[in-house]
Amino acid sequence: MNAALLETINRTCEASVSYGVGPQEIVPSGFPHLDAAIGGIPRGRIIEIHGAEGSGKTALALHLAQQLGGPVLYIDADHGLSPYILGEQELYLLDVPTLEAAMETCYTAAIGGFAAVVVDTVAALPTNEDLRVSINDSKCSLRDRQAQVMAKALPILVGLLHNTGCTLILVNQMRNKHGVFCGRSDYPTGGKAIGYFAALRLEVRYIEQIRPFIGQVVAVDVRKCKYGSPGMRTAVRLIYGEGLN
Repeated sequence: MNAALLETINRTCEASVSYGVGPQEIVPSGFPHLDAAIGGIPRGRIIEIHGAEGSGKTALALHLAQQLGGPVLYIDADHGLSPYILGEQELYLLDVPTLEAAMETCYTAAIGGFAAVVVDTVAALPTNEDLRVSINDSKCSLRDRQAQVMAKALPILVGLLHNTGCTLILVNQMRNKHGVFCGRSDYPTGGKAIGYFAALRLEVRYIEQIRPFIGQVVAVDVRKCKYGSPGMRTAVRLIYGEGLN
């Protein structure tokens, strides 16, 4: 390839042309059976974890963030973080008022050297527009405004995360569609942009209680995996007050 042509492309497009695709850096999750299902934790990518309430989404997100090493920024939008034991992990809690502020914080944290940013949850964050309109305003729903914000923010964040190596973990909630008689009636919030830009999408489900009420068994289904095989499934034990076991 002509070196002068590549230099022209770099100068004109303000880009950097490279040959081939570099390997994806994968960090072990600490559980061999979980690694066999999800393929490990991708560094510098977007991970989405969705599921019903009480299914173990937060515990899984904190565990994955812990394995990445380095400081972790936790955006507690639900204001309900339980005191899980993280060992020597640097965990910084942040309270932001809107979804736009959370996405701007993710941008700053990625540049600032955080190993991971956890947003818990996307559905609990209103947009700037939601703070200005009335609750009875039905012109545009909260879910539509959240989807618009994520569709604007994620294309900017995905390249930055790749360059800095910071992993963004989005914890998401499930919503139900009324009048659905065929297929699944529940879906994660935030629009389709999250599913498109996420390299790894995990759905967690409650299976059974661990007697005598010391924890629960959580199923982890891989809905999307850009560096492995989707459709895999495994189960982990969640011990209350300790995290995944």
